[in-house]
Amino acid sequence: MSIQSVVARRQSADRDSAFARDVIDGLTARPKRLSPKYFYDETGSRLFEEITALPEYYPTRCELAILGAHAPDMARLLPPKTALIEFGSGSSKKARLMLDAAPSIAAYVPVDISSTWLTAEAARLRRDYPRLAVLPVAADFTRPFQLPPSLAALGLAGFFPGSTIGNFEAHQACAFLQHAARILGQDAILIVGIDLVKDPQDAHRRL
Repeated sequence: MSIQSVVARRQSADRDSAFARDVIDGLTARPKRLSPKYFYDETGSRLFEEITALPEYYPTRCELAILGAHAPDMARLLPPKTALIEFGSGSSKKARLMLDAAPSIAAYVPVDISSTWLTAEAARLRRDYPRLAVLPVAADFTRPFQLPPSLAALGLAGFFPGSTIGNFEAHQACAFLQHAARILGQDAILIVGIDLVKDPQDAHRRL
C-alpha cells in the first residue's frame, strides 16, 4: 500500500482510536516513527522487567539505590494524607520504596497503559499494603485521564521516577510536565527522575 493510500484512508480511521492516529501519523512522518509505549502490553511489560534485571542494564539499579537512600527525605515533603499518582507505574518497584518510607501516603494510583499487567500488580499491592487504598487507572499517562473521585480530600503527589522523561524530545517533555500539572492541580508535588548527561566512556564502563 502506498503512502498516499494510507493518507487517503486516514479520514475513515476510527477517530476515537489514539492507537490508529499514532500509527498513521508515525508511518506517514519523515522519518517514520512509532511510540514505544505500544510495546507495553502484558508480554511487553514482563519482558521489560526481565531486561531491567540484566547486568548490562544499570539505570534501574541506580534509580532503586537513589530512592532507597533518599525516599525518607522525599517523604518529608509530602503533606499528611497524600495520594501518590505514578505515571507509567510498571511493576511499582520504585513506588514501594516511597510507600515504605512515607506513612502519610493514604492512596496509591498506578497509571499504566497495560490494563492486564496493572490489574495483577494492583492485586499484589493490596496484599502487601492492606491499609493502603490502591486505585489503578488503565490509561496512556501522556494523554488526559481522570483521577478517582475518592482522591478529592487528599493532597496529590505525582511520581515519575524512572528517568523516562529523558526519552522525550524537549517539546514532549515540556508537554508532559504541563499535562501532569493539569492532572495533579494546584499545590501538588511532582517527583521526577532524570538521568543526567554522562561521559560515553563512563556509560561503557558501567555496561
